[in-house]
Amino acid sequence: MTDQAVRRTELVERAQQIAPKLAARAAADPWARQIAADAIDELRSAELLTIGQPSANGGQELDWITYLEVHAALAEGCPSTAWLACVGNAHAWLAGHWPGACQEEIYAGGPDTYVAGVLTDRGDTVPVDGGWTLNGFWPFGSGIDHAGWIVLGGHIPSPNGGEPVSGMFVLPADEISFLDDWHASGLRATGSSSIVAKDVYVPKHRFVPGEVLASGDTPGMARNQGWIQRSALMPTLAYALTPVAIGAARASLAAFAEEVDGKIISHVDVLQTDWPLTHRQFAESHALIDQGELLLRRSAELITETARNGEFMALGLRARVRLDCAYAVRRCLEAVETLYLATGGRGGARHQPHRPLPSRPAGHQHARDHGARPGAGGLRPHPHGPPTPHPPPLASLHGFMRSLHSTERPQSRAVRPETARFGARNRSRTNRMHLAVDWIVLGRN
Repeated sequence: MTDQAVRRTELVERAQQIAPKLAARAAADPWARQIAADAIDELRSAELLTIGQPSANGGQELDWITYLEVHAALAEGCPSTAWLACVGNAHAWLAGHWPGACQEEIYAGGPDTYVAGVLTDRGDTVPVDGGWTLNGFWPFGSGIDHAGWIVLGGHIPSPNGGEPVSGMFVLPADEISFLDDWHASGLRATGSSSIVAKDVYVPKHRFVPGEVLASGDTPGMARNQGWIQRSALMPTLAYALTPVAIGAARASLAAFAEEVDGKIISHVDVLQTDWPLTHRQFAESHALIDQGELLLRRSAELITETARNGEFMALGLRARVRLDCAYAVRRCLEAVETLYLATGGRGGARHQPHRPLPSRPAGHQHARDHGARPGAGGLRPHPHGPPTPHPPPLASLHGFMRSLHSTERPQSRAVRPETARFGARNRSRTNRMHLAVDWIVLGRN
């Protein structure tokens, strides 16, 4: 195995070990609006927040497959925490494109500085000596509770009197304010409150025009000469948040297998695990999740290959990555919707107040419409119980199918009274199945 492969295995194992703890925190406070600081500290201690960060800034410069596998493993425990891990890792990679002086400011306190941001051009500036004053309002600031520095999209006046120049600003988190306005039906624990900047001074070395960032030749590349910094900007940012969908869908698949174990279909007195439609629903959902993962792996390989070869990614390949990212999340959505509907009436039961299945997924919306802006959208936080470890490909399907045909399975409620519709055991499983609802949340528009 290569050093990268060995390191990947180590980090994925750490993520898998942390995931049950994240799930327990989520279950203990399902209405939390922020991820606790100790959860982020645990990710730091496990070296899970420096995956794509340039080595010059104390990062690991690992490949995009490692990025996918680590964040998907975290999402099996808590999609909301995994979302913030993606946000932090993506912005740590992005910050490597700024001039060296700016990077030194960001990481003056150490390599574990968390960088958040909203990259949408919403900031207005006024030129002043040595830079600009920035004013603006940016909604959906995922991770700002834990950030030391912020990346914000905005524009400066054209030096030639033409159209304003769009780009991104970097500034300390303590120089901005944020509104306590994150009361959402989805993304609840990400603390994605709105950011406000009022007359904040930004020196020139902390602004990079968007065209320069997208050009493949940025000021930061003199400091960071590793291949990862040559990854194409927009495809990489489109890819950055998608691993969460894979992990959330995996956890839903495992929870579904437990949910239907021993469940008897009303009026026909047949175990749901003996019902041919259940076999089909499980198998199709498994295949859809695998399709999503394969699409993301292809995206990671395309980004990595062109970056390692020092090539400028062609427009057709960029479009393919954007398409693959959008459809990978859609496949996960389809899988989870199938599983959710297959649970029947119990799929809507909770120990907490019921919320109906919303009509539009924010994760899917983000991948389709906002793929280049990490932190702007999200997947629903909080699985409501510990995750089931994700087995090797198809292993869970084979095990489930074996259980479907086991001769030791009960045939009536009389044999397994604990499988009654509202039995405590099944209520617990239903709670875990709410991951199916938890990442299917209302879109922004």
